[in-house]
Amino acid sequence: MIYFFLGDDGAAKNDRIAGFKKKLLSHDDAPQFDYDLLHAHKLAPALLKKTLLALPTLSKKRLVVIRNAQKLTAHHKKIIAEVLNDADYPCELVLDFDSATVAKDFHDALSRVSRTVRFQHTTASNVFDVGRSIAMRKQVDALKLLHGLFAKGEYPPNIIGGLLWSWSQSRNRMPARRFKQGLLAFQEADGNVKRSRLKAQHALEMLVVKLCAL
Repeated sequence: MIYFFLGDDGAAKNDRIAGFKKKLLSHDDAPQFDYDLLHAHKLAPALLKKTLLALPTLSKKRLVVIRNAQKLTAHHKKIIAEVLNDADYPCELVLDFDSATVAKDFHDALSRVSRTVRFQHTTASNVFDVGRSIAMRKQVDALKLLHGLFAKGEYPPNIIGGLLWSWSQSRNRMPARRFKQGLLAFQEADGNVKRSRLKAQHALEMLVVKLCAL
């Protein structure tokens, strides 16, 4: 099987490769004999062919990873297609592309024995992102980010604490009246959450709306 790893989330790719190693290379010494890491930008075609044709020593299948696969030459691609266009060949090949796409002709030539896995890096939002949106009165953005925190299971009192810290950091950039009114809104929201007067999510949504409106 050939895996096209597309995208820029290196950490997620490494985790997936570690999973392949654990699954395929179960013997303690298998990584030494049945695993190869190659780099496309400095890969001699002869070495590529030799690596792909090598038979497993301690495992049922070998694992070969090629980094920067977007730099594979036409010669490299021809070798890969010739050697691995057989579903039963005892080698799992990971082609790691930094880009989000792969040349259509190359992909199509290997479609019978390949699988595409996309790894798109996203930056997770945090409570301070919500605080910045509130300070700029961007209510829609702030609520969207807040809902993202709920989805991740963030603890409501921690969210209030983080928002209060962000509000305090913005003190010198807003009128004193707005700042004091904001503190009263925080006090009310904190009481609502701790005394269960409102569902925590509703209380925090009301807090965000009030702060953005000040």
